[in-house]
Amino acid sequence: MKKFLAVLFALIFALSATTVAFAGVENLTCDSCFEVLPTLAKYNEHVSGGCLVDFEPCQYCKGNIRNENLEAHEANCPKGAGTCEFCGEDYGTQAEYAAHKESDCKVTTAIGDKIPVATVVDKIVEVIKGIDWADLGGKVVDAVKGIDIGGLVEKIKPIFEKIVAFVTEALGEAEVAA
Repeated sequence: MKKFLAVLFALIFALSATTVAFAGVENLTCDSCFEVLPTLAKYNEHVSGGCLVDFEPCQYCKGNIRNENLEAHEANCPKGAGTCEFCGEDYGTQAEYAAHKESDCKVTTAIGDKIPVATVVDKIVEVIKGIDWADLGGKVVDAVKGIDIGGLVEKIKPIFEKIVAFVTEALGEAEVAA
């Protein structure tokens, strides 16, 4: 384990040294306002309080968006587009999806009828409220008691042996390299 930790710390040290070596790169760009700054010192000063633009991350694409534009951006963010999880209909933006869910979305049932999503959700909530959780918990405990732990251990033992062999081999290579 000590050898493994030694290799891990050596790797961390090497990555840290690389980061420091490249930290002197000039002409850095602010991620918020995209201003190009001539030196690392100016960049650090700018990002630690000199950048006056207020940004918030978009909940869909995670990009930094000016506060005054965030609501409009999120309504039209292409990362917010996709397929309705209820009926499978495609939509292009979050605004289209919101409108779809409020008025158009229906779930196709096994018999081919289309039912409003709100009705389906209400039915699911009703079913969940009707579950006898204590009885269900007892059934789960009984099922777990029926598992053959010895047989399960025998089935997964080869996997653990492979993992141990891999780690042992990696530690041996690390010892040779050191």
